[in-house]
Order: sequence, then structure tokens, then C-alpha cells
Amino acid sequence: MREEDGSLVYETDVFGTRMIQTGKLGSLTRDSTFSLHVQCKYTGSQETGLQINVTVYTVSPPPPASEDGILELELRIAKGGDYRSWYVDSDYPIQRILQEPMFMEIRVLDRTDPMIVLRLHDCWATPVPAPDHEVQWSLLVDG
Repeated sequence: MREEDGSLVYETDVFGTRMIQTGKLGSLTRDSTFSLHVQCKYTGSQETGLQINVTVYTVSPPPPASEDGILELELRIAKGGDYRSWYVDSDYPIQRILQEPMFMEIRVLDRTDPMIVLRLHDCWATPVPAPDHEVQWSLLVDG
């Protein structure tokens, strides 16, 4: 609280930061941040009363990628929904019953930017290293 031109002024800032909530079915993120500045000003006069000014500061979106490049990803398959143990190379191929859930982790490698976020919409596998191959198995749809 401070005094300004004969008025009492109270100011505070409220911040919301990036947050990750993890539950038994996966993780949810709030990727945006915000800042809210609240200012209350009391002139001491009953005629003018209390003046409240609220300003919301939004964080500008990050600039678009400046150049094309390769993003290195890693996909790991967990042995169960607790994500405590993982299949290794010698376990493959893994045999599963159709419609039986598989628990996967996909992460970006060799990046230090804490604001980078990986969002998958559709993910599929092919029998060869060609993403446009006519044979495709859907792993994630409308993620």
C-alpha cells in the first residue's frame, strides 16, 4: 500500500504459470501463462468512493519456428499403466490382443527449452521407415 496524490493505493499482481497435472489416465497441461494486475485507489471521499482498475497482461505467443529442421523423438512402450517398466529392444516384436490398451511415452530429445511442448494428434506406424506408406497402423487418433 502506498499514498499517491492524497489517495491510498493498493496494488497486487496475480500470476498463472505453466502447469502439469498428472493422473492415472495421463497428464493435462496448461501451456499458457498470464499476469493480472489489480489496483485499488481510495481518495478518502464518499463522493468518489473506491476506484478499481484491473489490467490483464497476456504473454505473447512464441515466435514461429525460424527454419525447418529435424526434431528427434523417442517412443517408449510401458509394460503397464504405471509406467514403471519399459520394453527393451530384445522384447520386440510385442504381441498384443486387438483393442488391448498400450501405454506409450513420446518425448522430444536433445532440447533444453522448458517451454517446448509436444502435442500429438494422430500417430501411426508403418512396416518400413516411410510415413506415407500405404500400410499404416493407427496408434493414436484424435489425441
